[in-house]
Amino acid sequence: MKQLIFLTMITCSLLMFSCSENGVGPDDGPHGVLHITSQPTGALIHLDQKNTGLFTPQYINATGGSHNIILTMENYNPWESHEWVDINDTTEVEAYLTAHPTKLYINSEPSGASVYVQGNFYDYTPCLLDSLYWGLRPRDIWIRYAGYFPYHEVFEHRDADIVNHWNITLEPCPSHTFVYGHEQSLYTVQLDGIDPVVLAANIGTVSSAPVRSPDNQYVAVLTGDTHILVINSAGAIVKDIIAAGSRAYDFRWSADSRYLAWGVYIKGIYLFDAQTQNVKLVYATSGYCYNHSPAFSPDGQWIAFAHHEWESRCWIYKVKIDGTGAKMISDRFGTLYDEWIDLNWVDNDLLVYKTRSGLYTLNPSQSSAPQKVIDDYLYRLAFSADGEHFAYCSDYNGADSLHIGTTYNWTFSSGFAFDDIARIITWVPDQNAFLVYGYEGCYWLTLTGRFYHLNDPDGPF
Repeated sequence: MKQLIFLTMITCSLLMFSCSENGVGPDDGPHGVLHITSQPTGALIHLDQKNTGLFTPQYINATGGSHNIILTMENYNPWESHEWVDINDTTEVEAYLTAHPTKLYINSEPSGASVYVQGNFYDYTPCLLDSLYWGLRPRDIWIRYAGYFPYHEVFEHRDADIVNHWNITLEPCPSHTFVYGHEQSLYTVQLDGIDPVVLAANIGTVSSAPVRSPDNQYVAVLTGDTHILVINSAGAIVKDIIAAGSRAYDFRWSADSRYLAWGVYIKGIYLFDAQTQNVKLVYATSGYCYNHSPAFSPDGQWIAFAHHEWESRCWIYKVKIDGTGAKMISDRFGTLYDEWIDLNWVDNDLLVYKTRSGLYTLNPSQSSAPQKVIDDYLYRLAFSADGEHFAYCSDYNGADSLHIGTTYNWTFSSGFAFDDIARIITWVPDQNAFLVYGYEGCYWLTLTGRFYHLNDPDGPF
């Protein structure tokens, strides 16, 4: 008799609700359907004070009438509702769960550093972040103090009743500025990332990373994909050049900062003279070719560049800055399509470039086959002004990393994890560090291996 009563209770319970992964499951009696969804997903469903063991989103069969629904999820407040179910009909139930606030205590040395959360100022250290509803979303936190490298970390949600502690020691930064493009303006920014100064405003949508001349007197930038602007250190536009073609963004300054070279698809290699402010075409493209990645010789009298016809058909050429003496100096190279070879003329007898299959060297004084010196997947490359060191970004098996290498023996560091996409790499004048322009801001990496994220692309501006 006890077994019969027990089985009857189970049968009655199962008639209250049933489900299947693909929607409505079988049910012997008349029923309707509850379609329960939540933000975020994965909430445990309690129906009529019973734990269903099911998680949102879910279809559940239920008898006609009123039903109590409770959703629970770790780090979120319980959600409750009463819903009416009609026979042979589906009732939509959509729940938005409210997260518990989490707590984060931040202390810094020196104290009094500014704390930014999601780009907005929050407080000065030491401080307790105790009123933010984080949910399960990670939050960008920046800690800044004048004269010190910023500290940046993405904070993941923790249990609400635990106070998380950060004790941060900030490191002094050298006196150096970099130029950064944001929306329609250029800014000069100190390495501490505090109080960016407008260099040039309302210049059009910034389409490329700005490239500074070695003497820091000029900046070249592409705006609106159509205008190449040369801007001086006072913020004045000294030359507005109509790009007259596509892909005009591979700017390269000569060592003496007098000349700026770049390539334009189908058109050829162009040269801007900062002294005369004249622009001329020094090598005209024949047919639908792309001449790009210019690099000046150490004496500034020649320009080497990639002559790219289609797919993997690519050669290295050189031409004098007056447009004469054009000559092919390499055999055809490469089996991969790569428009960003980042050509570097390191010394009189050494040209270096990268492809997606490695780092290659070439003697510019004679026509020869390029020699591979590093086997890696490279997608950005730059050499220090003295030619002693190089930096490159690798994307091997989808894991981005930055590397520092030594020229001539071609040794390089094991790499620094890089959660961004490098646009350009530029060495600083004293050659003991370099800047990486990414889509999530600028980064600073020293020869000694110190790595810093300098700014947030969304502010403060």
